[in-house]
Amino acid sequence: MSIPKLLIDTSPEQSAVGVLELSCAMSRAAFPWIEFEPHNRKHFQGRVFSRKVGQTLIVENSFDQCRLNIRHTEGWHFLLPTFGSFKTECEKRLYETRTGDSVLLLPNVDRRTERNLDRALVFSIDVNRLERTLGTILGLTEGVAIKIPVHPHLMKISSFPDNG
Repeated sequence: MSIPKLLIDTSPEQSAVGVLELSCAMSRAAFPWIEFEPHNRKHFQGRVFSRKVGQTLIVENSFDQCRLNIRHTEGWHFLLPTFGSFKTECEKRLYETRTGDSVLLLPNVDRRTERNLDRALVFSIDVNRLERTLGTILGLTEGVAIKIPVHPHLMKISSFPDNG
């Protein structure tokens, strides 16, 4: 089975690359220290695409089966699977994130992620701005922020209200 095509990268030819190229691309995009441990190094491939929109960096990626070891993320990340699922271990807890079911908000913590022919969007976010936005949504006095605890947050999408 081949790795999933990317959704954001609309170029007709999305080239799949090996471990070294992926490590460099992911390091430049959002993760200064990332290590790939492919299950099958000889045939391992992946795709990555990044774009900065305002102050938010968006990285889309898809990989063959592998383990990612990530350190020093330099900020918070919002992980949204768009195909398949993946398991992330950090702070001695395991979080499983599935397409259409859940998303993961992570502070700057070391983590290991098991990937299995999946695709994900990763948003690098300004947590201070997110906290101020939450304060505004909740109708607090202007400039008052809701403090987000500094630990991983697994959120079920099904718990969001359906306005349809």
